[in-house]
Amino acid sequence: MTCAADWSDPEVGSPATPVAAARPISPTVTEMHRLKKAVWGHKTEHRLQVRAQIVLHAARGLPNTRIAEQVGVHVDTVRTWRRRFTEQGMPGLADRKPTRRPPSFTSLKCARLRPQKACWDKAARAEKDVTSPLTRAANVTSRTRVFAGCRGLS
Repeated sequence: MTCAADWSDPEVGSPATPVAAARPISPTVTEMHRLKKAVWGHKTEHRLQVRAQIVLHAARGLPNTRIAEQVGVHVDTVRTWRRRFTEQGMPGLADRKPTRRPPSFTSLKCARLRPQKACWDKAARAEKDVTSPLTRAANVTSRTRVFAGCRGLS
């Protein structure tokens, strides 16, 4: 039987919570090459560089806390990418497809709400000079847009 003193941390003096061991990572030679290219590539996105750094440090055998300090992320982030790499390999480092709620409108509802003919395309628009009776009396011409082609106007 173990007592609380067996789990105590000598620096803090309080019982420490036991932590599960980090998952061992052993990438293949091609995966190591791809990870190094991702870390040192100038056109690689920053988030992919961070993920590759995490995996490379984990492959060297560093603990999660040390990796988090060196890379500048939270320990949970290190755990996440370490776990995903061990489960899925290189594809696990890619972004997942975002989850979405199901659409509230069905395609039938959308078809009923959508107008039959859109009037806003460039072919349907025409800009013309229009003179109102007030401006004609003042002998001033004003330009306004008239959308010809919509509803049979031309």
